[in-house]
Amino acid sequence: MIRLPKPVVDIDAYIAAVVEERQGGPNAVWFAGIRGDWSTRCHHYDDAGGDPASLPSWDEAIAKKIRFKTLYASPLVGSTQGVAISALRDRTMQFCPVCGEAGTPNTLDHYLPQDSYPHFSILPLNLVPTCDICQGHKLAKTIGPDGRLFLHPYFDTCLDNQVVRLRFHPPYATPTVELVCHPDVPDDWIGLVARHLAELQLPVRLEKFFNKEFLRVLKLAKRARERGADIATEVERFRDHAADRSLNSWEHLLWESACADQALLNYLAMGDLPEHL
Repeated sequence: MIRLPKPVVDIDAYIAAVVEERQGGPNAVWFAGIRGDWSTRCHHYDDAGGDPASLPSWDEAIAKKIRFKTLYASPLVGSTQGVAISALRDRTMQFCPVCGEAGTPNTLDHYLPQDSYPHFSILPLNLVPTCDICQGHKLAKTIGPDGRLFLHPYFDTCLDNQVVRLRFHPPYATPTVELVCHPDVPDDWIGLVARHLAELQLPVRLEKFFNKEFLRVLKLAKRARERGADIATEVERFRDHAADRSLNSWEHLLWESACADQALLNYLAMGDLPEHL
C-alpha cells in the first residue's frame, strides 16, 4: 500500500514505436490498423486511473489477445516494450507497494489482467511491481458489486498518507490486533481500502507478522524502563524511523499504532511485563 511515481510514458509515441517494430512481421497490417484505437484506449486508462468500471472491453483485442500477451512475455532485446518492462523490473524497492510487506517485489502484476484487457499488457501504467503473495491473491480479479477491488499504486492519492492502523485488544502482554482503516482516510476511499485489505487477506497476514514483531515492543519497554527512559518517546522514535521508509510499511503500522494507543502506552510504562523478556 505504497504510492509509486507514475511511469513516465508518451503513450502515442510508445504505441507508435511498438507498431513500427511489428512492420515486416506476420501481424504488421493488423497492428497498423489498430494503432489509433490502441493509443486512445491507453489514454483512457491514464485518465481513468486504471478503474475497470470506466474502461470498456475491446472485443477486437480480446480476439487476438495472444498477440498482445506475446509482446509482454517475449519482447525482443532492445524492443520498445522490452526496454520499458526491464526498467520497471529493475526498481530497487524495500517493500511490496501493494501490501507494504518488507522485501523486494519479485514480479510485475497487470493491474488489469491480460485476458480481459490484453491491450494493456505492455502499458507501463498497468504494470505494478508486486510480491508473489499479493499476485497470488489478486489473480484476475478487478471489480465487485461495490466497485473496484484494489488500490492502484500509481494513481490512488490516498496512498500518499497512512491508510490503515492496528487496533490492539488486551491483555497487552499478549494482545490480539485488528486491522482497520486509518481514521484520517477520507470517506470516499474507505470502501476501496476495505476491499483491498480483504481481497489480499491482509488482516490475517498482518496478524502473523504482529505476533512475531510485538515481542520487540515489549523488549523495548523493558529496556526503556531499565534506563529510566520515557516509553512514549522511545516508541515515537521507532515510529519516526519507520516512517522515513514508508507510512504504510508493516513496521510503521506497528509503531504508529502503538503511539496512538494510550492504554497500551500506559501498560508498557507501568504494567507487568512478561517475565521471559
